[in-house]
Amino acid sequence: MALPHPPRGLVAMGGAALYLISPIDLVPEAILGPLGLVDDAGVVAAVVLFVYKLVKARRILADGGIEVGRPGRRSPREPDRR
Repeated sequence: MALPHPPRGLVAMGGAALYLISPIDLVPEAILGPLGLVDDAGVVAAVVLFVYKLVKARRILADGGIEVGRPGRRSPREPDRR
């Protein structure tokens, strides 16, 4: 039995949150002051754009009649194929 893949958007948001609270930084705020927040803003912007594109792609597929669900789960409209 294969494990289901985690939702990519949630993984990206969790990774961004871990980066933001991590004491390790690419551009440290302690040395550069407010300029050090540039990398944090970049991470947040990248994740927001990534999640937006995921939602948009899912909406386009749904509008085209393609149901995107979790692996191993059937739609209520889909007949049992056993």
